[in-house]
Amino acid sequence: MNPEESAPPLISPALDAQQTIEANRELQVRFADAVSTLQAQWVEVRPALKSIFDDVKALGTVWLARQKQWAEYIELLQAGMQAGQHWMETLADVWSDVLPTLRKHLAEVKPRIRNIVESAVHVGELGWPVSRRMTLPQMLTISATSTRAEADAIMLAFYSDQDDFNRLEYEILNVRSLQEFRIPLTQCFTAYRRGEYAVVIPFLMAVLERGIKNLADPAHFFSTKIERIVRTRYENSDPNGFDAPFVMSLLSFVSWLYEQYNGNSSGERIVRNGIQHGTQPPPNEQIEVLRLLHALAAVTALGGEAKSPAV
Repeated sequence: MNPEESAPPLISPALDAQQTIEANRELQVRFADAVSTLQAQWVEVRPALKSIFDDVKALGTVWLARQKQWAEYIELLQAGMQAGQHWMETLADVWSDVLPTLRKHLAEVKPRIRNIVESAVHVGELGWPVSRRMTLPQMLTISATSTRAEADAIMLAFYSDQDDFNRLEYEILNVRSLQEFRIPLTQCFTAYRRGEYAVVIPFLMAVLERGIKNLADPAHFFSTKIERIVRTRYENSDPNGFDAPFVMSLLSFVSWLYEQYNGNSSGERIVRNGIQHGTQPPPNEQIEVLRLLHALAAVTALGGEAKSPAV
């Protein structure tokens, strides 16, 4: 082997340095490109990050405010519970003092309620069922009378006030369960204002009966026992309740109106059986029309259907 062929090539220091410089330059260029790319990406990402940081900061502010509100709520709740306990203790003390007095007053009120019911019954017997439109003094005034003529005079004076009669008309014409009868009812009021009283009495007698049937259980709607319907309504209600005077007065009125007609009452008072069976001519009397209109309003109010005109 030739010694010259087997010897390693000589390394030139100058060449080595040159290569190192070029490699370093290329590395710097690549680094600069990478940094430039990162800077561009940072410019794009920075607004989004700022928005996120702002949202996080705002959320932290809201969270702190909610914590403060919750602490205040807990404090108020605790104060309220303490106040409630104090109120209950105070109420118990007051109730223990008031209860004996209340019992005494209730014992005094019961006879008065009984007297009101008895007065309402008497008003019904005079031909005027007590209605919610009657004031207590008015009812007691009528109950103090001894004759139907006196009671009639009081009620005629009452409905002579045009506003009272207009309210009566409005209530009757707006009863939901009587809307099928609205046209003939409207004609009744027209005839009344013309003084044609006799022609409306038979129809009002029939529609009054319809109103009473509406108080019955639907299964007994077609019952002809009108008095029994009202009596059942009373038996199913609280005898000491608010409706007791109205129901009892209606019962006494129906008993009065549905008496057996034998001809002796002609010219004195209307009787349902006489009018509807054609044995009693309807009288041409204003008071008798008012009686039936008032009774119809009382019945529908008892059924919870009365509607007062808007003021």
